Amino acid sequence: MVLLPGFGHVNGVEGLQPEAFEQFITGYYDTGTVNYWQLDYQPFEKEILK
Repeated sequence: MVLLPGFGHVNGVEGLQPEAFEQFITGYYDTGTVNYWQLDYQPFEKEILK
């Protein structure tokens, strides 16, 4: 399991940074190690519904 702090499940990193995510996940599957240097920190925005 890989946890990326600050990223949400909906419209997550795969939708916001698709090229970086592809490099990240491909590298993980190829080598079994996590290299997330190409991902920019981009926390999800919380929207409170009333």
